[in-house]
Amino acid sequence: MTALAPEIPATLSQALLDMAIPMVYIVVLDELMTGVSKLRKAYSLQIGHSLNRKHAKGE
Repeated sequence: MTALAPEIPATLSQALLDMAIPMVYIVVLDELMTGVSKLRKAYSLQIGHSLNRKHAKGE
């Protein structure tokens, strides 16, 4: 039993890490996507029209 005792916490913490890391990625990606969409909306409302005209002219 003493040989298994050090392995159990390590395995448990590894399992918790394996569960926590994807959750962190999901939360971060969700925040990034909402932030990008908010920025994109503000950007297109303010500057997007002039940028589109410049791209159409090839500048």
